[in-house]
Amino acid sequence: MASNLDVSAIDVTADMIDETEDVFAPLAAAFSHIHDSAIVYSADGEVVIWNAGAEELFGYTFAEAQKKDVCFLCPPEQSADTLKLFARALSGQPVAPRRVDRVRKDGSMVRVSVRVNPLENDDGEVFGVLFIARDISSEMEREKRLTELMLRECDIAALVPDAIYVHRDGKILWPIRRRSRCSARSRRRTSLADRPGT
Repeated sequence: MASNLDVSAIDVTADMIDETEDVFAPLAAAFSHIHDSAIVYSADGEVVIWNAGAEELFGYTFAEAQKKDVCFLCPPEQSADTLKLFARALSGQPVAPRRVDRVRKDGSMVRVSVRVNPLENDDGEVFGVLFIARDISSEMEREKRLTELMLRECDIAALVPDAIYVHRDGKILWPIRRRSRCSARSRRRTSLADRPGT
């Protein structure tokens, strides 16, 4: 289930946070109520917030994940790209959502959709980076099955080139080879049948 959380609506103000409190405490409370994985890294690149969604998705408890670096969930080949995303967000630049692979505690791989957002204080200073991740493994599997089905249907249509292929919803998905010649022959036969004396 995707989260509709508007990160910009989480206003970290002086009224919310006592100067003696951890600046991340109000955020931890806010992210505890969303289903998606929400992980906040400090400006130093260490895990400071790890919600229940992250624990469910990746298998680590907060105690296990706390102070881990920004790449600890990444496959080795994706570490450099993740560091670039972190650096970009830390500089306050926008980061486009993307699909990436992550490694769970048990060693299994999971495909996730990731949104990366800088966290700013009232002075516009970035004090952390939020990574929100959603498991899209089932979506990817559905897309794979649909692609395989479409390829099989293409193969069937290629074997019967003179047939007009119509998809289940009534739409013709692609032009059928030799369709024009097939239609022309049909029109000629109809024309001859309509002539007097035939």
